[in-house]
Amino acid sequence: MKRTQSLPVLALVAVLALVLGSVGTAVAGPGLTKSRVKKIAAKVVTKAAPGLSVGRASTADNATALGGLPASTYLNRFAQTTSTTSTVIPAGVNTQILGPLSITVPAGVGFLRVSAVSGFATGSSNIAMWFQTDTVCTGSGNDFNNRQFGNTTNNQDSISVDRVVPVTPGVHTFRLCVANAANTNADNRVLLVETVALAG
Repeated sequence: MKRTQSLPVLALVAVLALVLGSVGTAVAGPGLTKSRVKKIAAKVVTKAAPGLSVGRASTADNATALGGLPASTYLNRFAQTTSTTSTVIPAGVNTQILGPLSITVPAGVGFLRVSAVSGFATGSSNIAMWFQTDTVCTGSGNDFNNRQFGNTTNNQDSISVDRVVPVTPGVHTFRLCVANAANTNADNRVLLVETVALAG
């Protein structure tokens, strides 16, 4: 901070004003009243004040509060894709039913929340559903190991997945995948990906 007057000088003026003001007119004499001392002190402070600079203080506080990262790091980003078209899903293969969906992760963000839901109908089939990160639908790996299950024996079922996954800054893609024992239909479905600011 830039100062044209030192703090001791300003402090001395303030103390002088306080002392003379508290003593009153009896000791200070008829020419020096409490209000007169206040006016003198105000003039000295006003004269010194233009040289004081605190213009950068708020910027510094904001930088500390934001961890030195831009404010955009703390704003959620999201991407979403949906479909209401009924699609036949063949049995015995890993099938992509939504995506690929891309999202750009900013520096400083280390996690994404991925949510998905899909309705299924017909086929009396066991169904496994998962989302796949940065690759095509595969039947192995961490994403597949976190799959959710359903069954269409009673004609209709709905399966949802909701997980937080670690990521690096940059572009990432997501696909919604299923594997089923018998032919079935995938109906209304949604895949949503959003950033989790600063690892939550």
